[in-house]
Amino acid sequence: MDPYIRAIYELHFRVAFLEKKGDAFQDFFSTIMEMAHPADFQRVRPWGRLGDWKNDGYLRSERTLFQVYAPNDWPSAETVRKIEEDFAGALEHWKEHLSTWVFVHNSPQGLGAEVFKKLQDLQSANPQLKVTSWGREELRARVSRLSEPSLALLFGPVPTVRSMEALGIADLRPILEQIPRLPAPADADLRPVPADKIELNLLSEHAAAMLKMGMSRAPLVGRYFDLRPNPTERDAIAQALRVKYEDLRRTGSSPDDVFAGLQDFVDAGRMRSIERQAAVFAVLAYFFEECDIFERAPQKEAP
Repeated sequence: MDPYIRAIYELHFRVAFLEKKGDAFQDFFSTIMEMAHPADFQRVRPWGRLGDWKNDGYLRSERTLFQVYAPNDWPSAETVRKIEEDFAGALEHWKEHLSTWVFVHNSPQGLGAEVFKKLQDLQSANPQLKVTSWGREELRARVSRLSEPSLALLFGPVPTVRSMEALGIADLRPILEQIPRLPAPADADLRPVPADKIELNLLSEHAAAMLKMGMSRAPLVGRYFDLRPNPTERDAIAQALRVKYEDLRRTGSSPDDVFAGLQDFVDAGRMRSIERQAAVFAVLAYFFEECDIFERAPQKEAP
């Protein structure tokens, strides 16, 4: 698979993992598992008053039952109660078919200590079973096995190098016009852009590949602003992106998650057409290249 296409799908996965909650996340998980394990993974849905008998999916070959939990917030006491209830229900209904019980979650930061301890306690109390959890990396490993046609079904088509070359100013307008504007600070950092900025920000090879793809059309974004009647528009958009970047950093997100969050902010999950995606990548690359988002090396003090 083309490395640029693989990089874009990697970032689409990160955005989807951060965005999807509740039933949407459970459906996302089940679709990935059906694609990664055809004729083996069985999606289980609630059936009238009977519910799903505490089974959100089952992998026959491994006798593994999955319980998916993807709330908007993660109160520890509620999560522990949910684990206890779901595990007890799974044993009641599926014990003779069960070798592994997996708690699937949508927390990009991982599990809290109280939740992790509950899983360890369940493992100690049930040595005949394997009790474990899956988060983003376990799900990402399944996505990485998928073919390009399967990824296209899951996330939709993505831009290619040729798509980027075909990008025009008219394609940029819908993206740039929807980004909020904020007053630019008077003390903007005007130092030259460091050549090692990608390495400095600890971005993965996937994010780096996508940025390099977008940079091929970053000059087009500069031309867009040159043609605009308001000379402060560029700086106002840059400030909105800086504020969003700082908000994402304060959550403790990884550099790639910050990048995915900015991608979602620029197009708010509406990346449908190839042209629109290409425009988003060009816009992010432009502001990254200008050092409006992500980090510079610290300025050295004069001796």
